[in-house]
Amino acid sequence: MEKLIALLQDKLEPLCQKLQTQVFLRAIHDSFLGMAPISFVSAIALIVKQFIELFGITNEVLSDLCGLIYRLGLGAVSLYLVLFMAYHLCHYKKKDPLMTMALSVLGFVLVCIVPYGDLHLIDGRGILWAILIPIFVSRLYPYFNKKFSDLSFLPFLAETSIVVVFCLLYLLIKTYGTILEGYLAYVIKPLDRFSDSFVFVLFITVLLHVTWFLGMHDSAYAGILAPIREGHLSINGTAFLQGAALPYIFTTPFWVYFVILGGCGSLFPLVILLNFSRSKKLKDAGKVGLIPCLFNITEPLMFSVPIVANMTLFIPFVLVSALNAGVSYLAMATGLINKAYALPSWNLPSFIGAYLSTGDLKAGLLVLGLLVMDGIIWYPFFKIHEKDILKTENNEFLN
Repeated sequence: MEKLIALLQDKLEPLCQKLQTQVFLRAIHDSFLGMAPISFVSAIALIVKQFIELFGITNEVLSDLCGLIYRLGLGAVSLYLVLFMAYHLCHYKKKDPLMTMALSVLGFVLVCIVPYGDLHLIDGRGILWAILIPIFVSRLYPYFNKKFSDLSFLPFLAETSIVVVFCLLYLLIKTYGTILEGYLAYVIKPLDRFSDSFVFVLFITVLLHVTWFLGMHDSAYAGILAPIREGHLSINGTAFLQGAALPYIFTTPFWVYFVILGGCGSLFPLVILLNFSRSKKLKDAGKVGLIPCLFNITEPLMFSVPIVANMTLFIPFVLVSALNAGVSYLAMATGLINKAYALPSWNLPSFIGAYLSTGDLKAGLLVLGLLVMDGIIWYPFFKIHEKDILKTENNEFLN
């Protein structure tokens, strides 16, 4: 087994390092991180609107205001992503981001808004364009600047060239929009459906936990998973405002409140067990990790228990979150609990966040049930590890 771990580390570590340092994925990760306040305010607006409807408060002004706040916040996530992506891609190269940001927004408007005559692509449905356009501009703008450096007597030639490119793309979409939409639907819709499937959710959960167990932080995947989860969340929020059925299960609230209870590995039940351990080392680790784990931060436990590369705890570390994902997915897919439409904060305790993100009390009760199930699974493996640690502590005491 140790040979297998070493082999996986040799093969996966370089890949994870590339994912963490790849400039476009890093920009996506940093952009969604920067949009956290927007997500928070939008979530509060939806939660207030939910409570207004729940308690039958007839205040149309407040209800409409909450809807407006959401539409200007997470309901326009693609528009904000364009700005943040353009800024970060320039910031990494120590370039002035202002013109790149302006050209990226202009490009997004010409490609995603003007041809259709509405704003339906500024929420999660336009995220792919919101990623591609700033990448395109951040690469093409310096190229045109260099290309036209000898023509400095003609001002804004590089900027004009990029605008012309977007205008041509606009004409292409305007002329052949139906054909292009049909082709994109043929290519992208199956991928979109797969990204919200039971198989994908389980695969991502297992993969992320296996690599985290090997010491590779889950943030390595943020550049890939954030557009999927946040895009789904934005579309769900828009559907909630419209009174329509929520289409997606795999969202950021689903991940942080239903899958990783107390952080990756669903360590909250473990930290409770640690606080009652007979081992001084494990009890100390439990005391240090209790408060962070309550707010979904597991790093203190990952390296103090330790869990990383500890084969005794490998099975529960991967299995528990996979079971949480499977049970929660099926509960939402069958309508047993509501799907999530808001992310108040990823640091909220899971049972509170589950209720606030879905507006469904049964969701909070489900999480409490999952915590009990997780504790039952963690317990025998914890006792085996505790026994090993006690042996080591007793030997140290005798010596």
